[in-house]
This record gives sequence, C-alpha cells and structure tokens, in this order.
Amino acid sequence: MNTEAAIISLTEKSIQAAYKLSDIFENADVYIMEKHGEKQKYDKTIFYQKLDVLIDEIFEKYKVIIFIMATGIVIRHIARHIKDKAVDPAIIVCDEKLTFAISLLSGHIGGANEICRYIGEKTGAFPVITTATDINDKGALDNIALRLNAYKDEDRELYKNINYMLANDDKVYLLSDVSLPEDVDLRGFTLINYKKIKSADNLCIKNNIDFEKNKFEENEIYKKNEFIIHITYRKKTGLEHLQNYAKIIPKCVYIGIGCKKNTPYDIIKCTLMKYLLDNNIDITSVTKIGSIDIKRNEQGIIKLAEKLGVEFTTFTSDEIIASRYYKNIPKNDFVKSITGVDSVSLSCAKMLSEDNIIAENFKGNGITLSAGLKLQ
Repeated sequence: MNTEAAIISLTEKSIQAAYKLSDIFENADVYIMEKHGEKQKYDKTIFYQKLDVLIDEIFEKYKVIIFIMATGIVIRHIARHIKDKAVDPAIIVCDEKLTFAISLLSGHIGGANEICRYIGEKTGAFPVITTATDINDKGALDNIALRLNAYKDEDRELYKNINYMLANDDKVYLLSDVSLPEDVDLRGFTLINYKKIKSADNLCIKNNIDFEKNKFEENEIYKKNEFIIHITYRKKTGLEHLQNYAKIIPKCVYIGIGCKKNTPYDIIKCTLMKYLLDNNIDITSVTKIGSIDIKRNEQGIIKLAEKLGVEFTTFTSDEIIASRYYKNIPKNDFVKSITGVDSVSLSCAKMLSEDNIIAENFKGNGITLSAGLKLQ
C-alpha cells in the first residue's frame, strides 16, 4: 500500500510487529524507543524518547499513524490533538502479536477502515471496525464522494444523515449520470436510472417501473422519509424540486481548449462559463484543462486553471496525431497550418476523456472549447 504512514512501537516485543507492518507499506517510517535501539534493523527507523513528545511532532505530519500498544494509551496521547474528521489522520491500533487491527479514528475519510482490512489481509490480524455502515454491511456516502473525487466539507451533514439512513435500513435511492467504477461501494443503496436527462418529459426507470420525473414525489416508491442521491456533472437535473434530494458532483469533466495567442483571461473565462452553462455542465465537475504544447505558456489559460483549482496539461502535435482518437477529427487546414493538427480543443478533450465527448465543439471569441467525461 502506497500510503505515507508512521508505525510506532512502544515495547521491545512490539518492534517485530512494527517491522512486519513496514513490509506491507511502501512509504512507512518506523518509530521505536531509543532504549531499544539495538533492536533496529530497518533503514527508516527513527528513535524517540517520550511518546507524548513524539505525538506532538508527528500527528499532523502523516496521513496514517499505526500504534502498536494498548488502545487506552493511544487515546490518552492523541486526545488533545484531535481536531476534525476532515483533517485528522487515520489512527489504527494493533497489539504486539498482530491479533487485532483496530480502526480508532477517521475510519471513512481518513481511510482507517480500509487500512485495517488491508492489514488483516496481509498479516492475518482481525480488523476491528465499529462504524455503523460497515457493521451493517452498507456502503457510506462520504466514502463514495471520496472515491469519485467529489467530497465537499460543506456536505458533511448530508453524508452523516445518509449514512445514518443506510445503517437503519431506510431507503436511499442512487441515481447516476455517469458509469460508476466497479470499486464504488453501493451496498445499501437502491439504484435507479433515467433515460434522456435534458427533457423534463423524460421517464425515470427503477426496477422496470416508469414514472414521470415531475410526479416523482407522488409515486408510491418514493416516500417522504426516503432520499435520492444523484451523482451528476450537470448544473440542473430537473429534480431539484424534490424535498429529499441532493447532488454529488464528481471531478470528471475534461476541457479541451485552443485560443489565439495572448487571449485575455477574462475573455477565456467568460467564454468557458457560457459554454458550460449552455451545455448544462456544473463548473465544479471540471477536473483538468488540456491544450497543445505551443499553448503551455498561454497566461490566460494558466490563470483559468489556477482560478478553477485544476491541472493544465499539454500535448505535442506528434502526441495528438499519434493518438487513436485523432483519426475521426474533422479536417481543418487553417488550424493545421498553425498548430500542426486539425483541431486542438476536440483532440485534447478526446485524449483526456478517452473519446467520451459530452458537448459539441464551440468556436467563438478566438477560442475553441470541447468537453469530455471520464471518472478516474
């Protein structure tokens, strides 16, 4: 597992367990007490004298901290450092014989539950997990949001409420506009689908039952104490009027862009905003912007990516032409005479999204835009 972890042993007998755990983590530092220094045999061994001083130094340094000692000792030493589930590291406690791996803190967001299961698979330790969704064999909405790169701190109350509903066997429907990866844990959710999204007259389909979207709340399978979670990249879905409805917006839209040299940032920004609005794409779903390498220093695009908080990547003309998606690009002799390729924006969007284009190519204001969809 490629996770930056600290593994802390306390007793002499726990050192062997610490080294055993370090073998299954690619980026792990092992901490042992200085008085046991002669027992060290690992390149990344770090010595410490006092546990409380060590915790002060490393609590915010690592994403994962594994303690090999009694749970009570760990609780007393980390209590004053705990701030918030969104920022606290995953805390796992193991005994020195690796009989148990206990998920103590940040089970979902920090990944402690998953790490405990991983330790169990690799060492035979029994994973001790107490989060309600897990013990009831249910998925968790915050885990889904994390997996889809859609987690938002402001949605924490939603995650908590939906997880509570799942743990209590309440009905939570899941509607998705994107094809979800196989490793997304959907246990406990009731999956629904609808056909064409743009028209308000389209039908929703759930277990072969059709019902009109604008009459959704009146249908017998949707009750007031039930909830719909909608995974979507769309700005408007036509379901916002429902009382118990919320959207989860993954980072899944890739924008291909071309522009005239030195096009001002404000023009690029306004053009993109209108393009997204016209195509009903939520701006928070944008995850990366791509262009040809002659635009790698184009300040308007660079600033746009910075303002959106997304990566800006470029391709050479040779890379674009060599792409398997290039053969279907419409010919454009003028663009090719300048860039070496027939289309910059469409080619880049196809490459980034693996040919899953979701909006028509736009040309205007000296700018070309294309949008593709892909979940990581």
